Amino acid sequence: MLLGVYVQSEVHTARGRCDALVQTEKYTYAFEFKLDKSAQEALAQIETKGYLLPYAQSGKTRVGVGINFFDTAKSGVGMVGETVLNLSYPPCQTPLCPCCFQSSTH
Repeated sequence: MLLGVYVQSEVHTARGRCDALVQTEKYTYAFEFKLDKSAQEALAQIETKGYLLPYAQSGKTRVGVGINFFDTAKSGVGMVGETVLNLSYPPCQTPLCPCCFQSSTH
């Protein structure tokens, strides 16, 4: 942790791997990076793979950030972000949720 910011790379979940996870006192950010695709696709992956789901009970605001890098120098970088307040994941069916490692009461 540096200056109140905790950064992890390639955070493994039961559904995939988040490229970067950044936690502060009030926020948890999930970053997904793409090359020559779209920032919206990266953001959609954060939601469909449930990268922020394990932090639902943290009390922090969860923010997904999708970033696309273009291979050509003239194209630049695309970025889109979304604050995730309510996710529409189905309720867990197991005593210990394999997707978020929390009890199934969430």
